Amino acid sequence: QELGKTSIAKYTAFKESTGDDGVLYDALIYHAASTGRWAGARAQLHNLPRVVMENILDAIKFLNQGSSLKQFEMQFPNVLQTLSQCIRGMLIAREGYEFIGADWNAIEARILLWFAGDKKGLDYYRQDKDPYKIMATKIFGVELESVNKMQRFVGKQTELGCGFGMGLNGERFIATCRKHNVTVPIEIAKRAVRTYRNEHPAVVAYWKIIENAVVDAIRTKKVVKVGVLNIFTHQDFLYIQLPSKRMLAYHQPRLEGHVITHMGWVSQRGCYERQRTWGGVFVENIVQGTARDVVVYGMFTGEEFGYKTLLTVHDEILTEVPVNQKSVKHYETILSQKPAWMGDCPLKVEGWKNKRFLK
Repeated sequence: QELGKTSIAKYTAFKESTGDDGVLYDALIYHAASTGRWAGARAQLHNLPRVVMENILDAIKFLNQGSSLKQFEMQFPNVLQTLSQCIRGMLIAREGYEFIGADWNAIEARILLWFAGDKKGLDYYRQDKDPYKIMATKIFGVELESVNKMQRFVGKQTELGCGFGMGLNGERFIATCRKHNVTVPIEIAKRAVRTYRNEHPAVVAYWKIIENAVVDAIRTKKVVKVGVLNIFTHQDFLYIQLPSKRMLAYHQPRLEGHVITHMGWVSQRGCYERQRTWGGVFVENIVQGTARDVVVYGMFTGEEFGYKTLLTVHDEILTEVPVNQKSVKHYETILSQKPAWMGDCPLKVEGWKNKRFLK
């Protein structure tokens, strides 16, 4: 029932956001997050259901034919779930054009390991190994070739979700898995978090390194350099300068004993108030902000070669190009030309092409 409400609301939002020319407008808010990332607006394209149906094009065809509910239900008994799956495919390229999209594989995990100097973790990516399977072997105590789909899923959530200080009690890990409609036992969740910390000690140490640097910057009013980062205060703000030279800003930073606080917007309560923070949160901001800068660099580079950016969703770019004028391989090659300020961080781009936004 809840899925049905969401589906209907999304279709309504699509209709209300589409102009007379058939183009969907006002779907993004620039720099909505403190890290510089976009957020979704109106049609909320940042939280579209991921397509898992194999015959999704058949379902969309039925909808386009104006089939009755009874006819549709005969072909697709779970009507609400099917409609939910079709939402993403409602976005189509204009006549004579097609979509070419691409995203960066595990960009945050890679950038985090790069910042922390975790050579072992980075080498898995450089050697094109499967870090999710490798993590699964550590969590479940099985051989690499024996890792099943569920175990790899847990390994993936561990690698992608535990890098910013996820709690050892496992509750947040369970919540993360539930977003993918997967229930994980509490003992497995706790073991996953512990295993991540054991396998990536450099990352754990990096949380404290950044926290100490922030404390020093607030206390001494001097610039504190941590690798490629510069951390300092100026007037009413704490700044963290990223590799791209862009700044993350924190209003009215303060030390309360050994606790770091700053003013910020709390969306859950809808107010601007003082909040506590720590090294893991700063590291998360640094990594997400840097990933955002890599994506923006890719957007501008792609534009120079005729790939018109329509949408960015987290670490993915959607472009529209004339049919048969551009190739996925070419776009991947362009985006793989990372900015010089990313040094030797092993980034990887994976692209796709379609008339519809079905990835």
